Amino acid sequence: MPALRWLSALLLVLALAAGAAVWLQRQEAARMRTEMASLRDDSRELAKLRAENQRLAAAQPSETELARLRADHAAVLRMRGEIESLAARTPKIAGAGTATEARPDAADPMVNAGKAAPAAAAKTVRWAINGGAPDVLAATLAVAPGGREMLQTAFDGLPPERRARYGTPERMLAELLCATTQNSGSDQVLVREELPGVQGGGFESMPADGADFRTIHTRTQGADGRVRDSYQVFQSTPDGWRWVVSPGLVLKRLVETGLRPAPSAAK
Repeated sequence: MPALRWLSALLLVLALAAGAAVWLQRQEAARMRTEMASLRDDSRELAKLRAENQRLAAAQPSETELARLRADHAAVLRMRGEIESLAARTPKIAGAGTATEARPDAADPMVNAGKAAPAAAAKTVRWAINGGAPDVLAATLAVAPGGREMLQTAFDGLPPERRARYGTPERMLAELLCATTQNSGSDQVLVREELPGVQGGGFESMPADGADFRTIHTRTQGADGRVRDSYQVFQSTPDGWRWVVSPGLVLKRLVETGLRPAPSAAK
C-alpha cells in the first residue's frame, strides 16, 4: 500500500513537470513568434529606408549639374549688375521733366501760344500744323545741320515761280509739314513735359556750341485709343524758342512730296 502511494505521488510529480515543460515551451514559442514578427516589421522598415535613401541619392544633382547651376547663378548676378549699371546711366525720362502737364485736350486747347518758352512753342507748332498756318510755323522752325543742306538743295532745284511762292526754304518746309503731317488735332494730350538738353534720335549732327536746348515730351491718345509719345527739340534763339527739325524728318517730307527721290531710287 505505501508503495502504491509513492508511485502515485511520483506519477503526479512527473505529470506536473511535463505540464510545466509544455507550458514553458508554449511561452517560448509565443515569445519567438513575437520577436519574429518584430523582426519582419524592422526588416520592412529597413527596406523602406533603403529605398528612400536611394531615391534621395538619385535626386541629388551630379557634379556636372552643380557646376552648371553655379555658372548660371554667376551669370544671373552679372546680368543683374549690368542692368542696374545701365539703368543708373540711362536718363530717367519719366519724372525728369520740369513742367509736366497731365490733362485732357479740352483743358489744353490748340492755340498760338507764341514761343517765349519751349512748352509754349510746342503748342504753337501743334496749332500751326493742324490749322494749316505755314507762316506761323516757319517763324517757329530751326532746321538742324544736315537737314538744312538737303532743304536748301531742294529749294534751289525748284522752278523760279515756286521759289518765289515759298520765299524761303524754311517757309517751304513749313508748308510741307502742314500738308503731310498726320492731323492730330483731335488727339488727347495726356502729358507734356520739358526735359533738359537734346533727347531723342535724329540729332547726331547737332552743334555742341553751348546753345540752349530743351526737349518737349508729349504723350497723346488718339481716337483709336492708341497712346503715342513724341519728342521735339527746341532751341533758344534771339526771337524765342524754335522747333529744331531733324535731318531725318526733312528727308522724309522731301521724299513724300517728290522734291527728293527716295534713297533706294537715287541709287
